[in-house]
Amino acid sequence: MTVYDKMTNGEYDNKKSFPSCKDKSEEAAQQRKEYKKEERRLIQQFKKDLEKENNVFDNSKKEVLWRLAWHYGHSSGLAEISFYWLDMVKLIK
Repeated sequence: MTVYDKMTNGEYDNKKSFPSCKDKSEEAAQQRKEYKKEERRLIQQFKKDLEKENNVFDNSKKEVLWRLAWHYGHSSGLAEISFYWLDMVKLIK
């Protein structure tokens, strides 16, 4: 399954709930912490899948590529990051 397929199937979507920031309870704080942890895990999986699909998992320049794709695309979501990644990955192959 490609990264695109996984994106369209929602495999990188965080399924955990994020409580209102107005809720100051310990339970809400714990839920926010778990949400952020899951979000980081999903982004790392997305990154790893991009590297594997494009056969650059052992390329020393992949981190620079990721930072650039993240910088230009993260405000618009994972699809935009993948567009930048795919557009620039040929520069490190």
